This record gives sequence, C-alpha cells and structure tokens, in this order.
Amino acid sequence: MALSLSFSLTTSATTAPLSSFKRLPSRIPTVKALGVFPSKGIYHKRAIRIRPCSSLGDLTSAVTSAVTTTADVAVDTAAAVVDTAAAVVDTTTETAEVTRADFPADFKFGCATSAFQTEGSGTEGGRGPATWDDYIQDTTVDGTEIAVDSYNRYKDDVQLLKNMGVDTYRFSMSWSRLLPDGTIDGGINQEGIDFYNNFIDELIANGITPFVTLFHFDLPTALKDKYNGFLSIDIVEDFKAYADLCFKTFGDRVKYWATINEPQVWGQYGFTNTAADANAATDPYVSSHNVILAHATAAKLYMNTYQSTQGGEIGIPMVVEWFEPFEDTPQDVFAAKRAFDFLTGWFLEPLVYGDYPFVMKALVRDGLPEFTDEQKELVKGSYDYIGVNYYTSRFATSVPITSNDVYTTMDQYQHATITVEGSDGEPIGDATPGSSSIYVYPEGLRKGLTLLKEYNNPKIYVTENGYPDARDDTLSVEEASVDDARIQHIKDHLAAVKAARDAGADVQGYLMWALMDCVEMGSGYAVRFGLNYTDYLNDLVRTPKNFSLPTLAPRAPLSSFKRLPSRIPTVKALGVFPSKGIDHKRAIRIRPCSALGDLTSSLTSAVTTTVAVAADTAAAVVDTTTTTTTETAEVTRADFPDDFKFGCATSAFQTEGSGTEGGRGPATWDSYIQDATVDGTEIAVDSYNRYKDDVQLLKNMGVDTYRFSISWSRLLPDGTIDGGINQEGIDFYNNFIDELIANGITPFVTLFHFDLPTALNTKYNGFLSIDIVEDFKAYADLCFKTFGDRVKYWATINEPQVWGQYGFTNPAEDANAATDPYVSSHNVILAHATAAKLYKNTYQPTQGGEIGIPMVVEWFEPFEDTPQDVFAAKRAFDFLTGWFLEPLVYGDYPFVMKALVRDGLPEFTDEQKELVKGSYDYIGVNYYTSRFATSVPITSNDVYTTMDQYQHATITVEGSDGEPIGDATPGSSSIYVYPEGLRKGLTLLKEYNNPKIYVTENGYPDARDDTLSVEEASVDDARIQHIKDHLAAVKAARDAGADVQGYLMWALMDCVEMGSGYAVRFGLNYTDYLNDLVRTPKKSAAWLKDFLASTTST
Repeated sequence: MALSLSFSLTTSATTAPLSSFKRLPSRIPTVKALGVFPSKGIYHKRAIRIRPCSSLGDLTSAVTSAVTTTADVAVDTAAAVVDTAAAVVDTTTETAEVTRADFPADFKFGCATSAFQTEGSGTEGGRGPATWDDYIQDTTVDGTEIAVDSYNRYKDDVQLLKNMGVDTYRFSMSWSRLLPDGTIDGGINQEGIDFYNNFIDELIANGITPFVTLFHFDLPTALKDKYNGFLSIDIVEDFKAYADLCFKTFGDRVKYWATINEPQVWGQYGFTNTAADANAATDPYVSSHNVILAHATAAKLYMNTYQSTQGGEIGIPMVVEWFEPFEDTPQDVFAAKRAFDFLTGWFLEPLVYGDYPFVMKALVRDGLPEFTDEQKELVKGSYDYIGVNYYTSRFATSVPITSNDVYTTMDQYQHATITVEGSDGEPIGDATPGSSSIYVYPEGLRKGLTLLKEYNNPKIYVTENGYPDARDDTLSVEEASVDDARIQHIKDHLAAVKAARDAGADVQGYLMWALMDCVEMGSGYAVRFGLNYTDYLNDLVRTPKNFSLPTLAPRAPLSSFKRLPSRIPTVKALGVFPSKGIDHKRAIRIRPCSALGDLTSSLTSAVTTTVAVAADTAAAVVDTTTTTTTETAEVTRADFPDDFKFGCATSAFQTEGSGTEGGRGPATWDSYIQDATVDGTEIAVDSYNRYKDDVQLLKNMGVDTYRFSISWSRLLPDGTIDGGINQEGIDFYNNFIDELIANGITPFVTLFHFDLPTALNTKYNGFLSIDIVEDFKAYADLCFKTFGDRVKYWATINEPQVWGQYGFTNPAEDANAATDPYVSSHNVILAHATAAKLYKNTYQPTQGGEIGIPMVVEWFEPFEDTPQDVFAAKRAFDFLTGWFLEPLVYGDYPFVMKALVRDGLPEFTDEQKELVKGSYDYIGVNYYTSRFATSVPITSNDVYTTMDQYQHATITVEGSDGEPIGDATPGSSSIYVYPEGLRKGLTLLKEYNNPKIYVTENGYPDARDDTLSVEEASVDDARIQHIKDHLAAVKAARDAGADVQGYLMWALMDCVEMGSGYAVRFGLNYTDYLNDLVRTPKKSAAWLKDFLASTTST
C-alpha cells in the first residue's frame, strides 16, 4: 500500500545480489560503558558521582558513604556504549606474549603521582595554602603535611624512575606553590619556580620526560574563599594566567601538558556553596562547566601562543571506566551508555564536538549550563590528546523515568543504578586487597580505549592505571615488597592496551599509578599503589618492590579472564523518511491530521516536514551480525524450514470494495476516498465479489499463507455489538476463510487495517478516546469466537505507528498536534493488549492459534559516523518501532521517549503495564526502506508544535556523501531499495527477548503506465530481484539467530494504495484497471511459483 509519483515502467535489468549492494560499514559496538562504583574507602580517582560536598572537608564522609549512595544512583539513556573492539571480534593477546617490542619505540612508559600526594612541605618554600591542606586538617585521614616529602627528595624519586627504566614521569605542579594566592597580581613565588625548574632539569638530565599536570585537586585556598573556586566563572581567567606562567616558564623543556586532572571529580567537589540558592543537584554542573571553560581557555592559549615554538602537546586526563549492562536488555544497554555519557562523555563530547552529550541535555535540561556559540568554538578541539585514568568497571541498571521524579542530587538525573555485581551475583572482576571499590577488569580498559575511537579517534595516553594493596605494618619491607599481583595487573592491562592498539585505538603511552606509595585521598597512608615501597615507619625510605624478582607462577592469560559476552551491535537504526508521495507504510511522523481526510495533503507534504524532524537518543541500534550475507542466487526454498510461511498480503479497504454492499457500515476509509483527490473508487479491486479468483491466484503461485484484514464495519456497522451484528459480513468472511483452507492456503487475519467504523470516529474521535478499548475488545471477541476455529494467525492492529498518529479527529479547543498522537497511540497499545490478552487467556488454549501485531520496522544509518548521529539513529528507532515494541516486551515506553516527551507521553498504570507486557506471540515486521538520521541538538529555546520535533533528528534519504541509501523505485519517491536494512532490523529484534517474527509486509512499487500492454507491464524483473534480495536478508538474519518464521509479500495484486490510489502497482499479479479489473499473473508470480517448488537456485 503506497502513495507515490507516477513514472514510466521499464523492464528492469538484472540487479546485483545482496552481497554486492551498498553496505554501510558496521560499527559493531559492544553494549557496555564506563562505570562509577560504590566504595567504602575511596581514593582520589574513585571520588566521583556520589554526592556534592558542601566543602572539600566533607569529601571523606561522602567518599566513605559511597557504597550505599552510589548503589541508589540513577543513570540511563541511550542503548549501548559502543565497544568497537568487538569489531576485532574479541581480539586479545596472551599476557605472557606482551613485551616491550609489542609497542612502538616512541611509546611512553612511565609512572604518575601528584603534588598534593607526594610533595608535602605545605608551608615550606613560600607555598600558599590550598584546599588540600584544609582537607587533611579537617578530616581523620592519615596524611600529614609532609606527604612523602618529595619536595625534598625529588632527586631520589628521579633515581627510582631511572632505575626502573621508564621514560616518562607525570607529576603535577602546585598552583599555590607558584602563585600563593592563586593570582598573578598576588605575586609569583620564586622559590616555587626554582623548585620546579630544578625538578624538571633533574628529570631531563636522567633521561626522563616530564609530563606535567597543571591542576590536580589542590586549589589555592584564596580562590576558594574569594569566589567558591570553580563554581565561579572568574576561575577561568585566573587559571589561564597560572597556565600562562607555567607555559612561559617551563615550556621550553615540558612537552606534555595536562590541564585539569579528572575534571569529573573536581567539577563536583571542588567548591563550597553556602548561598541560599545552593542546589546540590545542579551546582556541580555549573562548576564542571567552568572546569571545561578553564581547560579550554588554557589549552587554546597553549595551542595558539606557545605550541608553534615549543612544539609540545596539551590534553586532559579523564576518568574512563567501563559499564556492562546489568542485564542484556535495551534498557540496561541504554543505561550503560548513559553512564558513560554522564561520566566521560560529559567532558569528552564538548572537547570533541563543542557541546554536552544529547542525553545529558535531555535529562538535566535547565540544570545543565549552555555553551554560547563562542564558547563552543573555544571548547571544540581544545586538546592534542585525551588522557585515560582507568582503574575498574561496573554494571549499570536502568532506573525508569516517572512523573513523580524529584532530583535532589546530580546522580539522580542519570537514571541508573551502578553495581559491582552483575545479574548472576558475581562481581565484574577480582577484588583488590587495598580497595573495596576497585575490581580488576582489564577488558574494561581494552573496551574503553577502543570506544574512544568513536570520538574522532584521538591520540590517547593512559595517564593512570594502578593496583591497590592494603598497608600492613606487620609485614617486613621485604615481604610487603613482593607484589606479584601488581605485576600481573600491569601485564594484563598492557595486553589490553595492545589489543586496543591492534583494533585501531591511537594509544601512545601507559603511565602507572603510582611511582611510590603515597597519600591517597580518602584513605591517606592506608593503601599502597606504588611500584616502590614507602616505609612510613622509617623516615619515608623508598624501596623498589619485588626487588628479588621472584619467578611468577603462571596465571591465566587475558584471553581466559572473565569476559562478558560481546553484543557487537552496529550503530544503525530504523528510519522514517521524507517523501513526496508517501505510502501508507510511510505515512508516519510527519504531522497529525485534523481529520483522516487531510491525510493526502499531509502525505504529499512529507518531504519538507519529515526532513525537519527531530530524532536523537541512544547510540547505536545493535546489528549483532558480522556482515553475514548470502548471494541471492544461492537462496532457495530449501534454505528455509518446511514450516516457514511464504505468502502475500493485502487489506480489506484496499481490495474488497463494495462499501455499502452486504450490510457494511461506513468507515473512515470511505470518507478519505470521497474527500481526497486520490483515484480509488468504492469498488477498490472488487475482491468482495472476486475472492474465489484471488484464492486461485494464491494457489497457482504455490504460496501457503494469505494475510488479509476483516472490515470492522462489515461485521459491526456502527462499530459496536449493541449496534448489531451484520450476518452478511459474517457469511462473507466465513466463505472466504473456508475457500482459502479448501485450497491449502492458511488465513492470516488482521483485525484492523485503517478502516475505523465512522460511527466510532464521530462518537468519540476513535483512538483518541479510551472508550475505543472496550469496543475493539468486543469486536475482536466476535472474530475470535466466530472464525477462531479455523484462523490460527491473528494480527490486531496494522502499523500502529500510522494509525496512532492519523486515526483520529480532535476538534476540541485544547487539541495539541504535538501530544494528541501520543494519546491516540497509547490507546492503540491498550486496545491491542486487551484483545491479545483476551485471545491468549480465553481462546488460545482451545483454538491453539497465535496473535501479534505488525509494526513498521525501518532501519536508520547515522548520517555521519559520530556519537551524536549514532544516538540519533537509535532515537529514531525508539520513536518509531520501540514506541510500540518496548511496551509489549517490557511494559513501558523507551527511556528516551520518556526523557524527551515528558508529560506529553501518557503513563501506563501498574495494571496497564501488566496488561501490555507480553501481549504477543509474534511481532510482525512491515519493512520497505531505510534512511539516515542526523542529530538535532537540544536548546533552551526549543518549542514543540508537532510530535516529530521531540525526536531531535533530521531524517534523510541521502547520506553525508550525497548518495541515497539505496536504489530508487519507479513507483514511489519514498521507497529506496536497501535489503541490508531488513537484515539489520530483523537481527536487531533479537535484542527484545528474541521474539518470533513474521515479515508481514515487504514489497516493490512500480508506477502505473497505461501506455504499456498487459504483457509489457507484467515483466517485473526488478520485483523478482527485490524478493530475492530480501529473502537473502531474511536468511542472513535467521543465520544470525533471529527467529523469523515467515515472509509475506505486499501485495497479492495491484490494488488501491493509500495516498496514491491506482497510480502505483505493488502486486505480483497485474490488475487491469481499464478492463474490468482482470487479474493477470506477472513474471514475478511465475518466478515465485518456481522458487517455492524448487530446492536449487532459481
């Protein structure tokens, strides 16, 4: 059923098999993401996303309460953090095989520390006070002002580095050691300048490259007191001035700069807000916004002023952790992606693309500051490398959005719970003796590094990675220095780095935390990360660990570590598409019609309206096949099971005709025909009187199944049981069903296919009213009771996406074009579920049939290979198919729809969720074409006047290369041939509890051309190739595990198409509109007969 422009029909040349069709590269992401984790004793690198502290001194209690608080965190938004390492199909390296020779000669190996954790000498040498000093003084953490006294022992520390043979040392400068009150105007401390000059020179003299962090959590107290530190925009200029001093003073020797360590941490905890309007839920976003601006201002200063002469690099070390979905569901997959976006994407996307992740903007809304256009330009590209601080991973569980949500902390915006244990009760990796928060999961590093390829494949340094032992003073120095577990930890993580590099990640260095045991935030001296032992009981003497280098017992290689199954999704999704002549299966997401009679103009204006559509939210519709395809020439009937259904499909309003004959009541289709200029008289193709001829067409083609619809108003003229049952209608369908069965054809019956009884449309605006549910139930009950002894395949409501948007008239003053379609569709879902549950509970036990719903399923490819467009593609799927699919499978709407539509999307009650969930035996797939999706950003000025705009995506036929997604078709400007989309779409549905699937519609449109003879018009080679290609796609999806059990072609014969009338020909049989509607088999009908009869290629 399709609306299209008319074109001359020409004999189609033989087309390429599916395997040679245009195939967009598979992104193959694994549905995982980086994680925050609950902990008791949390170190500086763990102190994230727990709760904002009212002062830095409160950090200890916040950190130590992290287990319970983080477990309650909410985090969820987009369907899968992409693991492109899965593209290398779990490429790993045996840890025993990793050697220095596995990395380039210029690959950096080194260690890392920070000033506040090692230097000490808080007041020595003219250093001004810093917030770290307050933290130590205000808490019970064991960490005196001396730290490990590196201020006085830096030469010894350099010798440790030299003796280990590393080439790089990452350390931080103390801002207040150079500028005691944090500002240039307050004076430069020459002793501080001298200290770092000497330190840098000592490193270089010993062959060690300095890798300098400008800011690592020790803000000058004066700036905290002056304007609450990073909570104020004033910090940007002060940080710029401090950075400028460093570049100018040390940049002749320092070639690796890091601006702000772990901005996620400091953005949340590096301020105190005592104002009356303090907001624990949004203040951290304000602070972090200023962190980003401070970083970018300093980075651009370096890149524009110093880099050309000094030749160095500048970047920012971020917390990067990996999230695995708690359960393998779209909801938890999206929670994992959200967790990544709220942790790393929060800072990464502004630097790469100039703005925050879409999902953060969707969920935090006004609480998230906006970048001005000037700031976007400043922030975008403000890095030469991305630093990765990786320690562990976690699981993410989705927390649903409800209308009662109140956000009192920033954590809650993420709508996810983060846990150590997965759904099997097992932790993500081995526990560590020194930290309840760090579990060893090298796979997370591999996946995280490979994921970063998606962000313009930046240069990466692993700037921190370490293993925590617990301090135990009962051990001798020799005993405590035997750290085999740390050695294995390094080996395993180096193997992960190598695997990521092999997969294409541009990793150029690995720096271990830490050079020596030192003060750890939240635990003081209680934890040992060092490769060198610090003797806290003996003058802080350093001793290299494992100095006797005992032989390590063999341990399982990385490849045999715990590895969660790769989902290997491809970052694509189903699509709506702009068109001029749009077919019924295309008539979606354009604008709600004020009446069904307006549908024609709505459809014909679809190009411009749909192109302007907004649609974006999750990052990747998963394509779990690894580009498995089959040469179409090889696909035969024998490639499918004996009980696989092959058939054709039509609908009552497009074929029956006889609108008033036989006691039928008026339906909205009649009004549409009368009010529109579409060529399609009441006779349609007269199947009401010619059904026996149609059955013979089916029999002669050798198909075993015929999907058709019952006209509701032919059975119940006014739509209700109380209005009376039309016995002539009952007799007609009884005879039709019996005729099919007598000829060996299985009836596959659709209860409702767009022809609503006019009486119900007049009475309560059809599906816009909840009253429709009971009337539809009563109608369905009549059908089950009357025909269910012979009908074993039921479809409730065809393409609910279409009818939910267009199947109502709302003349009320409060009509809302943006949200009325969501109300109507809500009632469509409830009507379907009520009828389906009635069948399953009352009739199925005795009749033994199946019931389901045929949905529009289309595929979206991201317009560009960016996280934004990847997420747009996923959103497009969620707003098209997930809109109806997720309620049926899981009992509620997709997370992203609830996040974007908010109050405009009705809520299911708990009782309705139970009703809807599981209300199907199969999912029907109506597939015709695919499209590209481009993300449309969220702004504070957004106004939603149509439902399309909520999706925040633009849907187009052409990709970024200007090429259409597939070959155009002669009969429709909306349908482009893309069999890959069917394969990907079918395989995607595996993610939704792997339902039984029937392809309930798939067809090819020719244009009507009355200048051709019947014989000429019946040569439809293009349709034959179309069927071959799509059957190959079905086979490939089945081979990948999709439970596809049937393929029904649209249409049995040329018939009336909504929006185009008789102007388009989808039929396998030619209907002669100039000669009494005579049917003649086309070449495709003969081909199909041969195909079904053969066991070899045709």
